[in-house]
Amino acid sequence: MRTEEYEIMDGLEQNHWWFWGKRRILMGMMKSQCSMPENPKILDIGCGTGGLLRELDSRGETYGIDITMEALRFAREKTAAPLTMGSAMELPFRDNSFDLALCCDMLYHRDVEDVTAALKEAARVLKSGGGLLITDSAFESLRSSHDEAMHTARRFTRASLRACVEGAGFSVSKLSNTNFFIFPAVWFVRVLLRNIRKPAGSDVYQPNVVVNAVLKGIMRLEAAMLRGGVSFPVGVSVLCVANKARVGVR
Repeated sequence: MRTEEYEIMDGLEQNHWWFWGKRRILMGMMKSQCSMPENPKILDIGCGTGGLLRELDSRGETYGIDITMEALRFAREKTAAPLTMGSAMELPFRDNSFDLALCCDMLYHRDVEDVTAALKEAARVLKSGGGLLITDSAFESLRSSHDEAMHTARRFTRASLRACVEGAGFSVSKLSNTNFFIFPAVWFVRVLLRNIRKPAGSDVYQPNVVVNAVLKGIMRLEAAMLRGGVSFPVGVSVLCVANKARVGVR
């Protein structure tokens, strides 16, 4: 993403409804969908400015990797986890090292040359039966100036993400769109108004306190529904929970 976007993200991700809601969804998926040991080793691939890592620190032994030093500079202020600059295409970790890997809003990026190859790298560093959590951008029809600012190479459908995940050797246990309730508003702004106005930069900005609180409430409801077993057919983002095959199990 553009360098200035890291500074914007760093300032907003603690309390902004979008980042807050994504973390709530992911923590719910960890509890309900991921079977892990008492003190799991967790790798955040594409950790960005560290907001998720800060949340994960209390859940296990955490590690972060990102392709840009600018992002890691901000992340260092939020977490004591070991941080590494490197690519998802060639992870500098040993085989069978981690119990859980997260790829959150990372696979869309133009620096990921091959999504399935990147996921095979994640599989390599995961232990037998290890878990994979993915969130990413959904539907090419939602492409906008936000994607230009974020260096988006691709957006996913559930089917296209499943193909990449299963192509890397994982078995999918949960697949859903997320940000379901705000989808109509986002679609209206990005699609119907696309030819009326040409906004510049990303969509990440701080709404007023009331709007932020309302949207947090919506995300709290969505996270609870997902944790309870609901899967959404549409949404601004897509979520996948998967597992690496267990050695010796057919």
